[in-house]
Amino acid sequence: MRGQRIENADGTVDLTYVVTRGPSTRIAVEGVELPGSETDAIRTIWRRAVFDSFVTADAEERVRRYLVSDGYVLATVDAAMNDGDGVKTLAITAVPGPRAGRRTIRFTGNERLKNDELHGIVDRAGLGVEAWVDAGALVRAIREHYRAEGYFNASVTVGAPTMEGAEAVLPVTIREGDQAVLADVQWRGVSDERLEALRAAAELEPNQPYRLADVDAARDRVERRYRTLGYNAVQVGSEATASDDGGEVTVALTVEEGPQQILREVVTSGATRTREGVVSRALRLGIGEPVNLAEWSLARKRLFDTNVFRTVDVEAVPMGEPVNGVQDVRARVTVEEYPPWRLRYGFQVDRERETLADGDRINYSPGVIGEIRNQNLFGRALTGGVATRLERDFQRANTFLQVPSFLGLPVRTGLFLYGSREHLRSEGELIALSDVLGLSFEQRWRRWSGFEVIYGYRFERNHTYDPEPDPLDLFPLDVVANVGRLTSGVILDRRDDPVNARKGSFTSVTIEQATRWLARTRPTASCSHSSTATSGSAPSCQPHGPSWGTRMDFGRPGCRRTGSGRAAATVRGYGQNALGPRDPVLGEPAGGSELLILNQEVRFPVYRWLRAVGFMDAGNVFESGSPFKWKDLKVGYGVGLRLDSPVGLLRVDLGLPASDLPGTIFTPAPLRKARWYFGIGQVFCDCRGVAVGRKGALPARRGDRGYGT
Repeated sequence: MRGQRIENADGTVDLTYVVTRGPSTRIAVEGVELPGSETDAIRTIWRRAVFDSFVTADAEERVRRYLVSDGYVLATVDAAMNDGDGVKTLAITAVPGPRAGRRTIRFTGNERLKNDELHGIVDRAGLGVEAWVDAGALVRAIREHYRAEGYFNASVTVGAPTMEGAEAVLPVTIREGDQAVLADVQWRGVSDERLEALRAAAELEPNQPYRLADVDAARDRVERRYRTLGYNAVQVGSEATASDDGGEVTVALTVEEGPQQILREVVTSGATRTREGVVSRALRLGIGEPVNLAEWSLARKRLFDTNVFRTVDVEAVPMGEPVNGVQDVRARVTVEEYPPWRLRYGFQVDRERETLADGDRINYSPGVIGEIRNQNLFGRALTGGVATRLERDFQRANTFLQVPSFLGLPVRTGLFLYGSREHLRSEGELIALSDVLGLSFEQRWRRWSGFEVIYGYRFERNHTYDPEPDPLDLFPLDVVANVGRLTSGVILDRRDDPVNARKGSFTSVTIEQATRWLARTRPTASCSHSSTATSGSAPSCQPHGPSWGTRMDFGRPGCRRTGSGRAAATVRGYGQNALGPRDPVLGEPAGGSELLILNQEVRFPVYRWLRAVGFMDAGNVFESGSPFKWKDLKVGYGVGLRLDSPVGLLRVDLGLPASDLPGTIFTPAPLRKARWYFGIGQVFCDCRGVAVGRKGALPARRGDRGYGT
């Protein structure tokens, strides 16, 4: 195709195109039937090629690769370009040979590097098929890895593929040779006063086995060491020189230090309500100290942890040009504060089952919840506020004060004062009031990523009484109990997402101790443990394969389970408070002193944001003094769906009970039936507060009613 441009006298231009169609073309394949995608790929190769020889070579390789991926590893392919009768034909002739059910690359002669490591090289390089087509690519990948491990004299030979029954084998013979040792480490561009410290940071010693990964790690450690000293523009290079026989390697580390940055000034903007001392104590940046950007990043996090600022930016701004290798730096801290007051409110409806003489009755109790808080009281990063919950038979109010740090340490401190009143009813009639007044103090020390230590003290005064006692009753209900507890716990959270974990684990252990000197009441001791583990095929938002979720909760004597052990979070297939010991006459939950819950889920993708779940749960609450028996565990199983929506993970499960529940004198044993469960987030995202209550305790408060699972 050729074009010609002609300018006319009147100022116009004529464009003329001469098109020579050439012969028509076609692709003829014999010996194998190619899918349409492969034929289209060959057409693309032909369209982009310049010479016919390129077309035939690339077409042969393409068809050969397809046949190998389909199991025909011994296939032969020939391609030729034929002209005749105005038609140009790409003729491809294939002889597939026998088809293998499995392909295996068999390594021999390797002693230092194991087969799994070599197969990992093949997988990472994407040579699962390419190795059978291009043996050179496999040789290069294996040799490069051996050289990185210090085996400079290693040789790799790939033989012709063979068939062993239904298995295709590609033999690879390796001669490893000896591993080189580090002869010497040379330093360039390093001053004498820092040389010893850098040698210690590099951790490279003569006569140690040479590995490229060790040299790269040493270079990174040296660079990090320089950055802690304020040399943030440092560049560290490495060069390895092997001896003629490949037995020794000399490594040279070359350093371009650049200027040393020193902090001279800290300027803060955006903090209109927060006191300057709050910012400076959180930053902890010393004037005259080297600019360590890693420490500056932690300083930024400490500012975020005050819960006062919506955004935080810490920027290093040079103050003029370097002088004698030293550059003065200003720390520019820009923050944006949260609004001082925050109001949250909501509505809820509780569905409760009440057992009456003539049967069960379902009660719906509407309620209102609300909270108002200030996250920056008096400009000192103190969080204080009031929260309430109002229902027909339950009212609760609590005030709180939280401090983000304690004596400059990363210890979050909280002080809580709360009170509640519950109306206890029987057959719809009010029989008693339960008033609770409490005070608690708690500190949380988060030391490492995912590791947290919690300890504190809680005191409660519980007054349960008959508001309208019978004048003839000599012993009306009027009980006061003071309960004081020391609490402690350890949490290890390694999940990738606390709400929708796909990988990682969550483990918590809590212990409570109550003695007479704490509250002048009967001493109790308690402990609980919970653990969740989740493993997935990929940490992405949509795993490509199934992931497993596992949880185990157990509580020992004296423990109290907060949250009533809702069935949707414990043993699916059973109703709320359905498991555990019950009153033999009325059938009310009686509580117990030991608890065990086991949960297992398998989660697998269905389509984009939709995943399916299969689960099996087991658990129960056990009476004090009764020996534990595995057969007493109640089992539930079922399926569910998970929807990744913009508002969070939505959950729906269908649970079926596999075990029978006992009946009572007035209540027959419940029939087995499926139950639906709805919620937000995974079933066991957080396992804190797992415990069971002591049998014979005072009437249950709202939130731990029944002390059962």
